Amino acid sequence: MDERNERYWELVARYLKDEISEEEKTALFEWVEQEPENKEVFFRASHLWQLTGKARDAFQPNVDNAWQRLQKTMNESQTVKEETVQKEAKILPLTSKPETKIFSLWMRVAAVFLVLIGIGYGMYIANSSKEIEVIAKSADNEKKDFYLPDGSHVFLNRYSSISYEKELKGDQRVIHLKGEAFFDVKRNPKRPFVIYTSQSRVEVLGTSFTVREDTAKQITEVDVVTGKVAFSSLKPADTTRLYLRPGFRGILNTKQGLSTARIEDLNFRAWQVDKLVFDNTRLSSVVPAMEAYFGVTIEVQNPQLWNCRYTGDFEKPALENILKVLAEATNLQYRYEKQSDRYVLFGGGCMEN
Repeated sequence: MDERNERYWELVARYLKDEISEEEKTALFEWVEQEPENKEVFFRASHLWQLTGKARDAFQPNVDNAWQRLQKTMNESQTVKEETVQKEAKILPLTSKPETKIFSLWMRVAAVFLVLIGIGYGMYIANSSKEIEVIAKSADNEKKDFYLPDGSHVFLNRYSSISYEKELKGDQRVIHLKGEAFFDVKRNPKRPFVIYTSQSRVEVLGTSFTVREDTAKQITEVDVVTGKVAFSSLKPADTTRLYLRPGFRGILNTKQGLSTARIEDLNFRAWQVDKLVFDNTRLSSVVPAMEAYFGVTIEVQNPQLWNCRYTGDFEKPALENILKVLAEATNLQYRYEKQSDRYVLFGGGCMEN
C-alpha cells in the first residue's frame, strides 16, 4: 500500500465519521484536488458510506488482517470494461471502449471502508467493482444531451460527467454526478431516482431540476423546475433534509450547511436554453452570468461599472457580440488579455441608482 496515501484515506474515513479537525479537513481537501483519482476515491467513499447506513455498526473486524488481505488483492491486476455514452441525435447508445483498469480505484475506496467499518463491507465494495459501470462525459467545450435506460432525460454542461450501473437496476436509480447537469426524471414511485455528488444526496420520484457542484468553493446547488426534490448532506452529523419545490434553490456549503433561497436569477438555465436575458440588470449580475455561460474570466477595473444597467435578450449569444452591445449601451470599454486569458472591462462607470 502506498504509505503516502494511507494517511489521506484515513482522513477520508475521519471526515465521513465527522471526527476530523479543521486542520485535517484542510489537508484532506487539498489532497482531493491534487489528482482526479483522489477526488474519485472521496466521491465514491462518501456515496457508499451513505448507502451502508446503520448496518455498518454490526461489524467487529480484525482491521490488521483486513489491511493485509486488501494489500494482497490490490496487487492483483484485474480489469473491468468501461462503457461510454456517445451521441446519436438525442438518444445516446451504449458502446464499449477498450478495457480500462479501474479495479485499483475501487480497492482504494475499499481501503477507506476498512478504516471505517472493517473487512465485511470492504470486501463487499471490492467485489462490487466487477459491476459494469456506464460513464457519460461532456467534452471540454460542448454540452451533451441524452436519455438514461429508464427514460429519464439528462443534459450535461461542459466539463461534467455522470456514472451509473448498467440498466439502472435495483430498488433505487443511482447516479453519480461531477459538475453540472439538468435532469428530467421519468416518474417511478417504486424506484426513487438518487443523485450523489461528492458532498450531497438528491432524491426524487419524477421531476425536473438542475444539480451543480463547485468543488473549489465546496458548494452544491439544486434548482427545481418542476416537482419536488429532497436535498441533504452526506455528512453523518448533518441529518437535515430540505424539500425543494419549483422556483427554489437548495444550497449546501460545507462550512455553513444547508439553506434555501428563491431563484431570482433569470439565467440559471441559460446553458441549457442557449439564451441570456437581462431586464434592467446591474453589471454586477450581468458579468457573473456571462462568466458562467461562456466559461471565461471577466475583470472589472472600475467598481462604478457595477452600477451600470442593461436590458436585452441574446439568443445563442456570442461573447464578443454581448461585449460590443454593452460597450455601446454603457460607455464601457473592454480588452482581452491573452497572457492571463481574461477579459477586462474599464471606463467611467455609472452612478448608483
